[in-house]
Amino acid sequence: QLIKLVSNNNDIEQSLKDLTNVYERTKQPLKAIDTRKKLSLVYRQKNDIAKLPALKLAIGSDYETASKENPNLLDEAFKNYQEAYNMAWNFQQYVRAAEALKKLISLYVAEGQTEEALQTSQILLQAEEKAANYYGMMNAYDQIGKIHLQRQENQSALAAFQKGLELAQQLGYETDDFTQQIDKISGRS
Repeated sequence: QLIKLVSNNNDIEQSLKDLTNVYERTKQPLKAIDTRKKLSLVYRQKNDIAKLPALKLAIGSDYETASKENPNLLDEAFKNYQEAYNMAWNFQQYVRAAEALKKLISLYVAEGQTEEALQTSQILLQAEEKAANYYGMMNAYDQIGKIHLQRQENQSALAAFQKGLELAQQLGYETDDFTQQIDKISGRS
């Protein structure tokens, strides 16, 4: 019934958005992907390409969800997150670019690809800086520190946690996590 209702709407863009919402609520990520791809064609036809990064991010998320049942789809999640990042960066949508980078980092860490996670975290730091998101920068330093710890690169981890601590202090944010990490690395705990 919802699909028929959506189909009767004269606004194709809104119809596709509504249909995507139906597929999201009914946990049908592959159908949501197909619908989002159609929506991307509508955006391209309308020359409304600034909406594409968010759409690519959502498609990546749908692929990530679908990959839980079909692991072969994980590559498509990576690909769409990378495309979302590239488009967002080109459109100077640095907050959106950071979202895509965080998704990529999460996938890299889950796949044990720490070198890629570390490189992507460095790019995330740049995106957060361009977005003037100091909280995001602080979290990026925390992420970088944890990856370095995982790789047993204590000096690099220490440097990242210290930079994160400086930002936390400037923001008036809770500094205990950074202090504990620094103390642990320095052998003070």
